[in-house]
Amino acid sequence: MVDLKYALAKMKFKDAKVWVKPLQRLGGLGAQPRDLGCMILKNGGFVLEKIHFYHSPIGILVLGEEDGFLTRVSFHKGINTPYIIENTPLLEKTEKQLKEYFKGERMSFDVPLRPMGTDFQKKVWQALARIPYGATASYGDIAKQVDSEKAFRAVGMANNKNPLAIVIPCHRVIGSDGKLVGYGGGIENKIFLLSHETKYR
Repeated sequence: MVDLKYALAKMKFKDAKVWVKPLQRLGGLGAQPRDLGCMILKNGGFVLEKIHFYHSPIGILVLGEEDGFLTRVSFHKGINTPYIIENTPLLEKTEKQLKEYFKGERMSFDVPLRPMGTDFQKKVWQALARIPYGATASYGDIAKQVDSEKAFRAVGMANNKNPLAIVIPCHRVIGSDGKLVGYGGGIENKIFLLSHETKYR
């Protein structure tokens, strides 16, 4: 199977647009834009995610943008969708705000977001975004907010799929018994973030 991110990186782009047939040829017959990590345009073309790497106090964070919206703030554990490396004004602004956050100078972010997920996942992420800086909530608390009181396991899975770490603060979710639970960036980073926010709130 062709590694799309490398194959596409060798292609010539105009404004990061790639047409359907070349992508389907690379991805296999029947490949869909969402499967390939691309956004479809009205004219039938695609926009690839633009990626910038930010060396933060908790490790390398991958910042991603599509069509003027922030789509990714993730820990660098491999990128499984096509992308191009480009530090856009939006990604520069995001990095600046993250630096302010780590200095204790910022408690929220004001960049345009477009997290990609199911309707349920988006509802969960909206609930996560309402957890105040320096506070925590349990999976059960979030389940109640999305009107799915018994779906705390599904909430946990949606929390784990959050594509915008820190900006959508999934690190503020803890177990119902008050214990820290798993975190995509590692439990040590979760402890760091919670302690950091407690210090500056």
